[in-house]
Amino acid sequence: VTSWSLMSRTVRKIRLKGMELNADESTIVVNYMQDVCVMDAKGKVISTESTPGQKFVRVREVGADLELKADQVMQAASKYIMPKQRDELIRLLGVLRAYQGSQARPGSSRKQGSLRQQQVPPVEEAPVNHYETIFRLLPDASPSSIEMYKDKLYEDTVEEKLMGARYFLRLCVDPRTFEYISRQAMSTEGDQGGFNCTWLTVLARVLREESMGLFDLPTTISACFLCLSTYASLHPLLSASQCGGITLKLIDHEVQERARALRQGVDQCRISQDPGGLAREERKVMK
Repeated sequence: VTSWSLMSRTVRKIRLKGMELNADESTIVVNYMQDVCVMDAKGKVISTESTPGQKFVRVREVGADLELKADQVMQAASKYIMPKQRDELIRLLGVLRAYQGSQARPGSSRKQGSLRQQQVPPVEEAPVNHYETIFRLLPDASPSSIEMYKDKLYEDTVEEKLMGARYFLRLCVDPRTFEYISRQAMSTEGDQGGFNCTWLTVLARVLREESMGLFDLPTTISACFLCLSTYASLHPLLSASQCGGITLKLIDHEVQERARALRQGVDQCRISQDPGGLAREERKVMK
């Protein structure tokens, strides 16, 4: 945006700093910086000022089509949300949809709940969305037991470490607890305040030192990091714990292992002179 005066012109530019979700208010919060640049008649910069701001987009009901709702939100905040942020917006809307669903079900009357239990057998009660499917695969977890879950990550057996990681994943994937642990992680009080979020540091250490050659454990911990990365305010904390670098190293290791296994398959088919098997293995390599 540019405005002119007799001797100067003012240029305003919006820079997106990230998006957050306020689930309780059903609001997407867009954080941005507004750069105001004053230039003289020759185009020379006289002064520059940057001011932080927020744009709030209320989403009363997400609905079934996340991509359609994301397009609607982007249209409502077209000056602030760029097309490259669309995937992040869809992820936030998915979390909000799960949260709205979890809030709507307890709100129904007791009579309606009893009637539903009588009319619909438990086997027919399919999950409303994929979040509920995840909930059924993970153990119940409480933010008050974070220290106990962290202690499991120090155990000797992989099974105990995996159970501790699964508890943290449940806290991260459940919108009813995710916002709480996110705020706790960035708080400035207590032993876990600021960048002293010890449970996140321990998860990163376990991923770095003890996950090579495994599947369930690194997948679970990486999923925790993915959930936490939804909040832009947590990015410095994730960076301080080296979560991104560790995850990329793990991915690179898995890619190399897969490439090695595929090459072995091709070599074995060549040795055995199996043209059909060789063609199949070469197609796998090309994928």
